[in-house]
Amino acid sequence: MARYLAQVSYTSEAMARLVNNPQDRGTSFRELIERLGGHVETFDFCFGEYHIATILEFPNDETMEAISMAVYASGAFKDMKITVLITMEGALRAMRRAQASGYEPPGT
Repeated sequence: MARYLAQVSYTSEAMARLVNNPQDRGTSFRELIERLGGHVETFDFCFGEYHIATILEFPNDETMEAISMAVYASGAFKDMKITVLITMEGALRAMRRAQASGYEPPGT
């Protein structure tokens, strides 16, 4: 399965609702992810540019995109950043393929 790092920022309105009614959003988020065939590896609250950082596994990019569309369309988030994660073994395979590609930079 493909792995992703998702970072999201709540709108000020959504954060105000959480402050006025504290709740663990990880539970409902995990249920959503599992309903679409995914797995939540981590779900953490953080401070700084983003409020939530989560590592997710999905069978494909389309499923990850469906989740990001559904969550972003809710209006509760002002920003979302999705990063595709590659295992070190996958990165090494990519490095070897790049090495064997024969690519030459412009002007050589």
